[in-house]
This record gives sequence, structure tokens and C-alpha cells, in this order.
Amino acid sequence: QVPNTPRPCSYTNSRVRAGRARPSTAYTSMRISLVVALLGASVAGCAGLSSSPLGLGLYLRFSPLIGGPRFAPVHVEVMLADESTGTLHRFDFVPADATDPTTLAMLLTLRSVPGILRYRVVEGSSSSALPVVADDNDEDAISSPGELRAILATTSKDGGNIIRGKNGITFRLASFEPSGDSSTLISEAENFTKQYQLNRGKLNLLTNSCFTYAYELLQFIDKRR
Repeated sequence: QVPNTPRPCSYTNSRVRAGRARPSTAYTSMRISLVVALLGASVAGCAGLSSSPLGLGLYLRFSPLIGGPRFAPVHVEVMLADESTGTLHRFDFVPADATDPTTLAMLLTLRSVPGILRYRVVEGSSSSALPVVADDNDEDAISSPGELRAILATTSKDGGNIIRGKNGITFRLASFEPSGDSSTLISEAENFTKQYQLNRGKLNLLTNSCFTYAYELLQFIDKRR
């Protein structure tokens, strides 16, 4: 088994663990509304991407907030799947101390808190064998080999557009063949994330949330495909 662990980058050196802080109803409703808006804008912006069975798959994945209720997948991340290697690249933005009551109080009063830009890699398989990933303590872990296989399969014509997993729901936005090497685009997305951490590392529900980061990363990817 290969663990679902962050790459050794400076902006992912803090591990965020699950807790029990529970967001308010108003907070959850606002995030759900933003989910709908972001998803619609993302699909519209990427509509021109074409299908490519051995290219990159572009996804949005919605999962529970760290410490939030599992039935409310209102956190968003961007994922790139490289079908040639069976590797899934995950990018998201979370509070640095997500389960600290002080962090929750500041977020709910629309104040900024320190954030962490995470880049995580799930290694699958480029063969027809079932990819295997290990479960971990992250609430948004892709803990099922079948879920990873289903996500990777959506880059081909036989894949679906919605993948429901134990810890989240994944939407395929598009599949495309980059103008250059796939690894180059993934490295550029990683560098974009590093710069975002340096320049905009404070998370705010209104002005710089996980949705803000996800939308801007999608725009960045779309310009460089």
C-alpha cells in the first residue's frame, strides 16, 4: 500500500487533523451557495477542454470541513489526475489550526486566520491492476481503491462525471492533453500554490477562502493547458 501523504514541500509541513468543531447552519448554507457558484463557473470556464484518454483529468472534490459534520461536504479542492502514471494530485486551502475554537470564532466573525496550502499526491497504478491507497486520519482521505480507480477512469470515455466516495464527492470538469508535458503543468500548479501561500496565506471566508483559491487555480490551469 502507498499512503496518501503530502509532498515534502514547505507549505504542507503542518498536518491538519480531524476534530469536533461544528460550523453553524448559516456558515454551512453560505458555503453550499458558494459551492454551486464555483462549480457552475468552473464548468463554464473549462467547457472548451477536449477528451483525451491518456491526458490529464481536471476535477473538483467536495469533502467535509476539518472537524465538521461528515454529511456536509462543503470544503473544495482541485485535483489533477495523470492517467499515464495513475497519479492523483490534490490542491486545497485549509485553516492552519482548523479545530481550534479560536480559529472557528474568528472565521465566523469574518476575520482572517493563518492558512495552509496543501499539495498531496496519491500514487495509483498505470497498469490495469486495481490502484491501492492507504486510509489515513484526514477526513477527506481517498480511502478506497475503488474510488481512486473510478476517479482515474473518468479521463476516458468510459468514465462517469460524478464519483461518490466515503469521504467526499468528486466532479470531473474536463479531460485534456496539455500542450507540453503533463509533469510541467503539474509543477506549474505546485509553484502557483507555493506563491499563493507566500502572498495570500491568510484564509478569510469572504475574501480568500478555499473556493477563492480553487477558482484561481482553475483559471491558472486553463490558461496554461
